[in-house]
Amino acid sequence: MISILFTGFFGLAAMADTPLTVKVDSFSSTGRATTAAELCGHVEGAKATQQILIVTDPKSKGPGKYVALTTPQGEFCAVVATVFGQADVSLIGANSIVTAAEITNRE
Repeated sequence: MISILFTGFFGLAAMADTPLTVKVDSFSSTGRATTAAELCGHVEGAKATQQILIVTDPKSKGPGKYVALTTPQGEFCAVVATVFGQADVSLIGANSIVTAAEITNRE
């Protein structure tokens, strides 16, 4: 019994040391004259579902805040509203670097 707890504890400690990084793969407007956009990405190093915080128009007076869950492989997509075509993406509950993104297909 003690060896199971001991092994489990060190398994969790090893998981905590794995660095996780959020990458934005695409951020595109869903059409003309709309504030809707699709933001997709992945978490490098993820081996379980993660919570992602997306803040659109982060420097504006009224930023939008969204939470997305990843697949167990670390992939995520979310439809968000943005006026300026900007977003910051980070992991919730982790000391992670904020990844900034801008819409690539704005017309």
